[in-house]
Amino acid sequence: MNESIAGYLAATFMGFVLGLLGGGGSILTLPILVYLCNTKPVLASSYSLWIVGVTALVGAVKHAQKQQVSYQVALAFGIPSLFGVTLARGVLLPSIPEQICQVGSIQLTRDLVILILFAVLMIVAGVAMILQKQVLTESSERELELKNLDRSKIAFLVAEGLMVGVLTGLVGAGGGFVIVPVLVLLLGVPMRIAIGTSLAIICGKSLAGLLADRMFWADANWHFLIRFTLASVVGILLGSLLVSKVSTRPLKVGFGWLALLFGFFMLSKELVF
Repeated sequence: MNESIAGYLAATFMGFVLGLLGGGGSILTLPILVYLCNTKPVLASSYSLWIVGVTALVGAVKHAQKQQVSYQVALAFGIPSLFGVTLARGVLLPSIPEQICQVGSIQLTRDLVILILFAVLMIVAGVAMILQKQVLTESSERELELKNLDRSKIAFLVAEGLMVGVLTGLVGAGGGFVIVPVLVLLLGVPMRIAIGTSLAIICGKSLAGLLADRMFWADANWHFLIRFTLASVVGILLGSLLVSKVSTRPLKVGFGWLALLFGFFMLSKELVF
């Protein structure tokens, strides 16, 4: 495995964005591992669960120390997410054959399916971050009381948590770009608390996914993983320090464009070139 300096610098950037925005940064982990560190896609998705889980844990602890984590919401969203990621990692992913079929000149493999799915996810995430409503920025500037969770909101949280969990299990992305807007717009959670809660949810479901991932425990390169994870932890600590001092809206839009470009790059690389 070519453990390039660029890969470790990119890991630090990923952690920085995750700490600053509460999501989005983890979506870079798989392409960093595949294209900069020459890791096979399925194994890279396993590595991503570990890296994102540990990095998010550090960030969540920092926010918890400032009382910026809603444990009520974390449980309502997190429990179905744990089920979803375990289902995807333990059942769905292993059931996909390594060689699926031939489509024209393209040999459709499990690795290729994961990369295509991830590229589409990056494009969707990029568009969502670029078009995100101004209310997200406004909510960070005023204190909102957490609204009572009625049945309809609980049902939505459960469905959303299950969906994000399955997504995490398949491609190793944290899903914070979905979690934070749901917490702010649906529940009225202040942005700082939404970021901390998102990190707690990401941590729980990512590490839970590893418990059902036999490939990770059999093939993990711990020497590489520890160094890569340390680089991302440095980034999230820096991001957590700056989260209350900078406006995140321009950063979110800029990162949205970056995710969009990465997504189209991955599609063109895997399907065209």
